[in-house]
Amino acid sequence: MEMREAFEKNILTRLDDRTEAAKERYLNRLERVKRLRTIDGKETWNAFDGDLLDYFDAGSHWINLRGIGGYDVDKLKKEMSRRLELIHALGKKMLMLDLMGQGRACVQLGADKVFTTGLMKFNSRYSNVEQVIGDALSDEKTAELYNKIIDAERNENYSLQVILFRPVGGLSISSMNLYVFRTLYKRLQELYDLLDDGGLIFISTIGSDLDTELLEAMLRATGCEDILLTSPKRGKLGIRKSASKHSRLPSELEAARATPGLIEQLMKMDDEDRMIPND
Repeated sequence: MEMREAFEKNILTRLDDRTEAAKERYLNRLERVKRLRTIDGKETWNAFDGDLLDYFDAGSHWINLRGIGGYDVDKLKKEMSRRLELIHALGKKMLMLDLMGQGRACVQLGADKVFTTGLMKFNSRYSNVEQVIGDALSDEKTAELYNKIIDAERNENYSLQVILFRPVGGLSISSMNLYVFRTLYKRLQELYDLLDDGGLIFISTIGSDLDTELLEAMLRATGCEDILLTSPKRGKLGIRKSASKHSRLPSELEAARATPGLIEQLMKMDDEDRMIPND
């Protein structure tokens, strides 16, 4: 047992070292993207302003979450309508989270309040949409977002019911980057804790289909297949929280022990060949 623990500690230390290098690459490339998207001193990058059809309609050319768990626009609207009625009957209000989006789809689903994240401020047409501006992977912005969610749940009687999990949006620089993958899994664990029982998480392609497929393999290997919402399309995945089945998502070490070859795959992650916008 002591030898195993020493071996695991050594592997995790090496993984942490590689993660720091990957983080530096991510941040450097993020700054380059910002420069390339700056015109006359103003950043032109914006969070995705998609409506419900853009997210869940079969004909959408955008981030299409249709099919995850069998959900399309009609099915999701009907379920949210029933859930909203129940939540209001309990004297609560419905909260949703749109990571790297502008929250329009969540408003259309009936959310009483929506928190969004994005690299720059946008002019929202909705008074119940509140923005957290900056890199959604950073500890600082994550803490700001979580504080808002916890305050809404504890002090304003909100119930977090839906999360559109796209923390890095369309940043192709994020694909198969060790820092991004490990950080997003940590964020997914934390958001699962904040989500109310029965709540839904719709996960779009994190950066490439391989990222999401690896995430699904980790969750299946640790016995979480009973809360997974699968999709016929690659790079799409969902989770329905069930506290009775899984009070939390497995730790990274638990996933590593259960998933054959996981550490090797993580150690080989690299983003050097990913696309970034042209000058």
